[in-house]
Amino acid sequence: MHRSFAGLVCALALLVSPRPAVAFQYVSGDLIGVWVKNSFEVILNLGPVGSVGSGALGSFTPPAEFDGDLVGAKFIALAVPEHLRVYDHGLPGVPQPNLVLTTNGDPALIDPVHIGDAQTFLESLSNTGWFPLLNTIGPPGSSGGQVIDNSDGMLEISTALVQSYTQNVGFNTDTIGSTPSIPPTAVVIDPQANGSAYSIKLYEVVQDVKSDLSALVTNVTHLGTLGGDNGTSGNAILSRVPEPGPELLSAAIAAALAALAHRRRALSA
Repeated sequence: MHRSFAGLVCALALLVSPRPAVAFQYVSGDLIGVWVKNSFEVILNLGPVGSVGSGALGSFTPPAEFDGDLVGAKFIALAVPEHLRVYDHGLPGVPQPNLVLTTNGDPALIDPVHIGDAQTFLESLSNTGWFPLLNTIGPPGSSGGQVIDNSDGMLEISTALVQSYTQNVGFNTDTIGSTPSIPPTAVVIDPQANGSAYSIKLYEVVQDVKSDLSALVTNVTHLGTLGGDNGTSGNAILSRVPEPGPELLSAAIAAALAALAHRRRALSA
């Protein structure tokens, strides 16, 4: 066969041969958002949690399995910023458990030992846990039809799939493996209670030690608030809302004090 003709045949074969579809990929440190409704889950990779800024992080059209909206769904976002993180003060090489979670509870009450327990459910030192399992989900139609969509940055799967959030992390309590002292991590999207929007706070919690190494403590950083609409418009937007800066907070405190002083004057008049 003529060399140029053979090259053309090879090129045409590459064009018509099936190519692997772009699939969901989890990379350590990514923030994972989960919506659960009607025994199905939509899972979005929202990017590195350390780079999360204000504004839209991700969006999707609520699927038919969700009845085309998010009403009645529950929403969760979770991450392990550094699954190989170690202490940098007095304990060189010792693992320092850390995770990011959404919750309406008080993360300061999380037992520092349970931070490590929860991290293990998500992504352990040995790279096991739920997050790595997301990279093992097959193409659409696989696992007996339990995989509805597997595309770049997005999964839609049945809650019965062995790699699902429900089967691995949330169970029925949304407390990351029912780990004691971890507050519920999900919010139910209920227009009756929340109107057209929903929101839940996002925190980073880290196991730390006192300066004299006498006891473990929980360090908490408030990263912001994640929220969106209930999806009746067919488009669910997840945004990180920046917290008020010190100037705005000071102004709010001053306004509150002024209002209190005015009320006291009115009562004494």
